[in-house]
Amino acid sequence: MTIRAANRRCRFGLCLLVLAAFLTTACEESFLPELEDFDPVLIVDGGITSLPGPYTVNLTRSSGILDSDQEAVGEAVVMIQAESGEQEVLVELEPGQYRTSPDGIQGTPGNSYKISIQLPNGRQYESDYQVMPEPVAIDSVGADLEYQYLSIEEPEVPGYQFHVTTEPAGQPEHYLMWSLQATYKYQADFTIDYLYAGSFQPYPDPTELQTCWRTDQINEVFTFNTAMLSQPVVEQLPLHFARADQRELSIRYSLLVRQFSLSAEAFTFWSNLQQQIENQESLYNSQPFQIRGNVFNVADPDETVLGFFMVAGQDEQRIFIDHPSELELDFSYCSPDYMSFGLIGLIHPANWPIYVYEDEAGDRALANDECFDCRKLGGTTARPDFWLD
Repeated sequence: MTIRAANRRCRFGLCLLVLAAFLTTACEESFLPELEDFDPVLIVDGGITSLPGPYTVNLTRSSGILDSDQEAVGEAVVMIQAESGEQEVLVELEPGQYRTSPDGIQGTPGNSYKISIQLPNGRQYESDYQVMPEPVAIDSVGADLEYQYLSIEEPEVPGYQFHVTTEPAGQPEHYLMWSLQATYKYQADFTIDYLYAGSFQPYPDPTELQTCWRTDQINEVFTFNTAMLSQPVVEQLPLHFARADQRELSIRYSLLVRQFSLSAEAFTFWSNLQQQIENQESLYNSQPFQIRGNVFNVADPDETVLGFFMVAGQDEQRIFIDHPSELELDFSYCSPDYMSFGLIGLIHPANWPIYVYEDEAGDRALANDECFDCRKLGGTTARPDFWLD
């Protein structure tokens, strides 16, 4: 059975506050109803899986129902505990981000785990123990080149439609979720042929800053329940669509697919959240409701806590694709500025050094830094260990 329309999608991480952002942008006429005072809400994002750690837990706080900003919650004591007695206190790497050690606690299917959190103000939060499900293995991840309708302005956009096929699950009803991480190789438009800092000096390695790799978490989550299938095997479930006319697919692209086996409670959380966001076509089509996670205030269980501490079996697989050779697309974003080069002597020393490009005819030109230095576009010149050319 090929599944094309049954998958569910949710904006991961940001999805908890998408509804609030929607309320402020969806209408042509701005109308803000009177709202009661809104106390800051703790958001918990993280979990433990069957793959080796380290595991990460992020703590943030939303400052208002119409405010999409999230404030990091630092200086907390965060602990992951196994019902068998094993436990580990996570280390705060940066404000609001907590992580286990690489050789620390390890998730094991069949065992039960929970999280405990103590904030600097003394408030204590925790989840109930959850049994880690057995993971379902990924059989394959594929990608098909196709054209998709995105909008009236973009009726036929070329790109790769990724899909996943699983191995059979151990029972007829199995709850699955997929999260995705993309890494792509790209280049700045120009080589650095000269540096100007009061005088011209040839740059020793003109291509040194031209090639980069960038990794981004894709803000989509896909969930599926195998109970609706005749056999508990997911076949070619559509995942992310990557546009081929963007810089991401200009050279080579890799997608890491993480597949999680969930509890019924976790599956219900993500499915309900996705359904709520999809149903908010206008401000008052239906009354929005708060979807609470599995973390609660020990002293005040009625306090709203968002997010979810996930205990899941996990498998993952990576796929590489190249820019489709049949598509002749121009990925140049920069134009050489020959006129400004003639005024280079007037540029204030505070802006030195200045990158200079020399074309095949020997004419020199200036451009913005990101046209020379690929790191300015968010990547790094360090080739990832997993990368295959």
